[in-house]
Amino acid sequence: MISKQLLFLLFSILLFQSCIVERNPGADRTITGIRPVYIIPNVDSIKNKTPQEFLDLGNIVNYKSYLYIVENYNGVHLINNQDPADPVIISFISIPGVTQITIDDDILFANFWKDLILIDISNPFDVNVTNTVADFYPIASVNASPQDYFGSFECPDLSKGVIVEWEEAELFDPQCWRN
Repeated sequence: MISKQLLFLLFSILLFQSCIVERNPGADRTITGIRPVYIIPNVDSIKNKTPQEFLDLGNIVNYKSYLYIVENYNGVHLINNQDPADPVIISFISIPGVTQITIDDDILFANFWKDLILIDISNPFDVNVTNTVADFYPIASVNASPQDYFGSFECPDLSKGVIVEWEEAELFDPQCWRN
């Protein structure tokens, strides 16, 4: 039979453990962590550019004889796929903040921060924005925290724009962290 003293001791330990709160590792001091880099998308930035390096790829759309491959948060790679044995990278469509696209009847639909943007791709070498549907996406769904990162970071403030990357920085008393 368990004595009352042992039972009291076990209960006290369990009660004490429930009171322990995870402490901010950067509380009241400067430490190395990461902070978000923001951009505020501007429709004027949507344009054809020279081919870019493949880094963080998203969805792929096969349309006519082209492949459109999302480069997350940066734009869309345009690849001539007339000869699937020898695809040719021909252009990059800059679309800051993009993570998803679809295409219908020569119109590329893309998320553009919190807006839906429609881009005429009838001439894929000279794209033009035809329409924007404002506030189509909830702002909280846009790259709101660093993925696969453990440590202290500056808390995101999505009112500042789209987070396109995270950079190392000296942070004082960061309020966000992940163990």
